Amino acid sequence: MKSIYGGYARMDIEGTAYFAGANTANGFEGLYSRIADERRMERVYVIKGGPGTGKSTLIRKVIDAAAKEGFPAERYFCGSDPESLDGAVLDGRIVLLDGTAPHVRDMSYPGVSSSLIDVSKFWDSGILENARDEIIARCTAKSACWDSAYRWMRAADTVDGERLIHTERCFNREKAAAYIGRFLKHLGKPEKDETGHTEIRYTRAVTMRGRFYLPTFENLAETVFAVSDMYGCAAPFMELLAGRLALAGYDTVVSRLPVTGQTDGIFLPSKRTAVVTANPEQEHRVIHMSRFVNEDIPEGVRGQMRLAAKVEESCITEALACLSRAADEHFALEEIYRQAMDFSALGRYTKKVCAEILERLKK
Repeated sequence: MKSIYGGYARMDIEGTAYFAGANTANGFEGLYSRIADERRMERVYVIKGGPGTGKSTLIRKVIDAAAKEGFPAERYFCGSDPESLDGAVLDGRIVLLDGTAPHVRDMSYPGVSSSLIDVSKFWDSGILENARDEIIARCTAKSACWDSAYRWMRAADTVDGERLIHTERCFNREKAAAYIGRFLKHLGKPEKDETGHTEIRYTRAVTMRGRFYLPTFENLAETVFAVSDMYGCAAPFMELLAGRLALAGYDTVVSRLPVTGQTDGIFLPSKRTAVVTANPEQEHRVIHMSRFVNEDIPEGVRGQMRLAAKVEESCITEALACLSRAADEHFALEEIYRQAMDFSALGRYTKKVCAEILERLKK
């Protein structure tokens, strides 16, 4: 039976990186307000421009410049194109964020805690106006592809709800709860006597290039527990574990699956410990779901679960096919905008942006 956690290609990254948003059954859901809270951050730089105009490259150059001065960066990849960056948090206090559609973001407190980086000043409007009909046609086609993809994702989510009903008939919550109680004792005392704070992040994405996974929690943790899946029991186990950790007072970073939203990873910063649903590696400690599966599974349940898993995977496959067609339109649009850009002028502007941000970081 295919696991809902399977099919994601692992991205080769180091350090802290997440997807800035995810394509879900409810459409695109971004974490931009969590990443760039102007009341909390020292400065938020909102980047505006079109596709292929160098926004991601600008972010990478600022990250590189900051790294040379010893300032760490938390990177946020695009949830629709994993080869593109949507943002970065530098030294935990300065943010760069792509503020263009579909994740439109404006400045909340202009000049006070936010600044605008407008790369549109470096394009030739005449070239774009000459390509008006093609740009409109490709944007319309791209939007239609996305609409179709989201319909397939909603269908996958509906089927997943049916699968979870059968999973609950297999999952022994009492045994799982007892194990989690022992797990918490093994972790040691939490950092507070009140409910722990939970940060939501995405380490997986369903994109125009396929399904991808960021091993961020494994990178950050000293101890990694890998949850095997059986009859889909990893999903209710992870939800139960995340809830118990918060109630016990542990601060956590929780990653959720795109499309269906189940918990797929948990990181405890104070304990340098992660619980993940990725394929176990040699150094991982494995939590086998077989120990929490009821022995008396009703007849016919396994067949219903296999059918639901098969239909759900088919729906996601169709969604990916729609996203692939959207990619054709998107990358064609990028090429049109690239031809209209003065990248030499943008490069000079990027150096000024880097200098300004480095000056802020060094204060």
